[in-house]
Amino acid sequence: MSKTKSEVKKIRKKISYTLKHERESKNQPSFTKEDALLIARALKIDFAKEKFDLDEFTAGVNVELEHGTKCPECNVTKNDPILTGKIALAHLKEFPDYYTRLKKLEEEATKYWSENV
Repeated sequence: MSKTKSEVKKIRKKISYTLKHERESKNQPSFTKEDALLIARALKIDFAKEKFDLDEFTAGVNVELEHGTKCPECNVTKNDPILTGKIALAHLKEFPDYYTRLKKLEEEATKYWSENV
């Protein structure tokens, strides 16, 4: 099922509104699993045909918010859900467990740098 441009625009607007008004008040914008599913649908991701699942994609879109307002110096997406989803999708196409591996790497790096500063 393909999405029209107007459907994608509605999804983008709905999720962007949710990010801004419900989550940014906590200074930690994030996407819910439901948001991630809407983003995936807009990007025409068929999880039955992918080597990654919705949980990995949800982790991905949340990590990639670092390219949004979370990090002003790196803000290239302005928290746009579709752009953020495309970044996550690009990484997951390379390695289906990209965000699981990234989490382990970050934990190791945090430990290393806390002991070697």
